[in-house]
Amino acid sequence: DAAMEIAEDFLVNKLPVDLGNPAPPTPDFRSVEHPWVAPAREEMKGAFSSQDEGIAVPTQVAYVAEGGRMYDVGEDVSGSASVVSHYLSTGYMWDVIRAKNGAYGAYSKFSSVDGVGTFFTYRDPNTPDTTLGLFNGAAQSVLDDVESSALTRDNNAAITTAIIGTIGGLDGSALSPRAAGWEALIRHLYGESTISRQRHRNEILKTTVDDFIDYAQRVKSWRDQSIAIVASLSAFNEMKSRTGQELSVLVQANAEEDQSGEL
Repeated sequence: DAAMEIAEDFLVNKLPVDLGNPAPPTPDFRSVEHPWVAPAREEMKGAFSSQDEGIAVPTQVAYVAEGGRMYDVGEDVSGSASVVSHYLSTGYMWDVIRAKNGAYGAYSKFSSVDGVGTFFTYRDPNTPDTTLGLFNGAAQSVLDDVESSALTRDNNAAITTAIIGTIGGLDGSALSPRAAGWEALIRHLYGESTISRQRHRNEILKTTVDDFIDYAQRVKSWRDQSIAIVASLSAFNEMKSRTGQELSVLVQANAEEDQSGEL
């Protein structure tokens, strides 16, 4: 009741209305550039560059992420890309990085909005350069599965399993009213429609082995690539001595203290 009173007071008494001179309709900013976009884009370029970055903290584990652009701006992104990303999460990332090498979490993510793919680990006991090397093997693992007939046109049980998992991630559980409202806002801002979402779903359901090959090749040649790592200062120093790779590292004040705790 109190919320209704506040909303009614705003709509009746505080919302500015000039019936004699109504405001012009808001432009569709999906086709007309918003006046804030250009300055915001320049600000973001300076604040969020694509350089490799790290944060040094007192810890015995690492959090490693690497990503890159797989699709150009304006290029059509097929829903099948999400299927291959899911396949990597539950296959290569789980088997090689989590089960074999001990990371508490290892994931592959793909954003159909901006065409960017990402690999990342959580509470990873490996050195960052070791994990980055394992990331580099993800795309080839897909091509190897195709070559070894683990992924084939005739026996596509693995593809079907990946499709089911991807659809399950889309549908999820019932949303709360607040979450449903937020989801509706995001869809509006992205310009998503019922038709575009259905098309995306259809593309997921029609995923073939050729889509797996295409995704792997895009990962191998992704652009604007960058990495971000949270690890101990000694891990960064060891990484530099072994690989020569330098990152822009933000060092926490107590990063060189005892590393007995974990994040």
